[in-house]
Amino acid sequence: MSSWNMPPGVTTNMIPGNRPEDLAEEEFWDKLTGKLMEELKMEELEDFDPFTEKAIEIARDLGYQRGFNEGSADAEASYGALHGAIYEELQAWEEANPGASWVSHQHQYAKIKARLMGIEQDED
Repeated sequence: MSSWNMPPGVTTNMIPGNRPEDLAEEEFWDKLTGKLMEELKMEELEDFDPFTEKAIEIARDLGYQRGFNEGSADAEASYGALHGAIYEELQAWEEANPGASWVSHQHQYAKIKARLMGIEQDED
């Protein structure tokens, strides 16, 4: 899969299902299923009893939820870091411009945020 149509800085390894940890998890489940079939002397996956099928389903869901939670925590940390940086720069600007209007404040906030996010803006 190429990355020509992805946002700047995004690689195919960042897409769920293509990340190394996703591939490792899929390999784990394949090995577990194979080992269970071998130990239970089964020919087909359909031979699993309902308990085993449900246990595997729940384990996969728990793994998915864990990965989702880790991704959410990463996103929150990134969001918090961005807004912390914006706040620090905006506070410094406010100290240098004590009589600035609310409009100037909002304009400066937008400029700082865009720059920190890597978004190009027209100069005014």
